[in-house]
Amino acid sequence: MFFLENIFVPPIKFCPSTKGGDMVSEHAHTVLLRKILQSNIRLGDAHLNKKDPSMVLARWVELQQFVNVLFTSNTSGCH
Repeated sequence: MFFLENIFVPPIKFCPSTKGGDMVSEHAHTVLLRKILQSNIRLGDAHLNKKDPSMVLARWVELQQFVNVLFTSNTSGCH
């Protein structure tokens, strides 16, 4: 089983949040990195807690999809 232990996260100054009125929006790259980390945690929890194999597989696929998006989308860098 493969788990991400480290993921490079650029300093916030390179992908700053956008403030508009009362709302703060994070850069799409930051949001995607957060989804990868959260998905990795869910996968690890499912594996360690010996959940149903289909649930572990579903979480693994979810993680892989987020990683694929990171490397294939325009959000892979800050503009």
